[in-house]
Amino acid sequence: MATRPSSLASLSRSSIVRRQQSIIPIRHASTTTQQSEYESQNTQPSIPPEHPTFIHVPSPPQQQALLPRHHKGTLPLPRQIFKKPSDSAKITPHYLSKVTPEPFPRIKTATRAGTEGEYIAFKAASSSLRRQNLREGLRTLKTRQSRTDISLQKTVTQRRARFESAVSAPERPDEYLSRASVLSAMSDPSLWSSAKARSLSERRERYAALMAAREEEKCNKLHTLYVNAKDFIVSNDQLNRRIETVFEEPYWQNNPDMGIWDKEGFPESTNVLLRGAAGKEGNAMDQAEGPWRKLGEERVKRLGEELTGGKM
Repeated sequence: MATRPSSLASLSRSSIVRRQQSIIPIRHASTTTQQSEYESQNTQPSIPPEHPTFIHVPSPPQQQALLPRHHKGTLPLPRQIFKKPSDSAKITPHYLSKVTPEPFPRIKTATRAGTEGEYIAFKAASSSLRRQNLREGLRTLKTRQSRTDISLQKTVTQRRARFESAVSAPERPDEYLSRASVLSAMSDPSLWSSAKARSLSERRERYAALMAAREEEKCNKLHTLYVNAKDFIVSNDQLNRRIETVFEEPYWQNNPDMGIWDKEGFPESTNVLLRGAAGKEGNAMDQAEGPWRKLGEERVKRLGEELTGGKM
């Protein structure tokens, strides 16, 4: 029978228990660490399948986009300095020398001392700066206008070229392939040429009848004007004779009881107008009462005009 070593024999029960207690916390610590790592990995909320990020798709690296340079503000529209073609001479040296003449020779600034000399030097520098700004401004505006005209002309030319190419381009395949088909029987010109000719002849007849009616109406109006022209006053002599006839004293002395009502008749009453509108002339006594009963006469006159073909 084997005997225990002296080292194991020397260990007591209490020492073994203490050693086991010292090993147990180590195991618990490792278990706690693994649990915390698992919890940290599963802290994200659950993503439903309809979410865009349910399936992870790697995104490409961001590219360096070249952004346009930002300019602070815009240049205002200048005045139309070069309206006419002859205004191009405004940038010539001859014109600039007249617009911005050099100063006349004066006393040199060096001879003036103190504040007066500094003031003269300041005014000279200011005038020189104004001349320079005006010259450069005219040249810059001319350059800017030329650049704008060239750009505008280029745009118009390109647009015109696109328009002409679109007009002269052949028909696209999707257009003639999807176009509704036409039967050969319907495309026969003999089917619609006769109908068209018949329509044209009818239109010509209607136009001829319309022109004839207009011509007849014009002739009737001219004839009516000719018949009624016998009572027109067209000269001063006729006007004077008519005035003398009406306003002379013997005219009213010979006819003292004759007035406008006796000559022209009394105005028609409402009953007479209503009977005339209803087509009733009234009885024979009403017709013979005064000369204003003209309904029958007008009918007879109209009948005679229709028979004779002219105004009476």
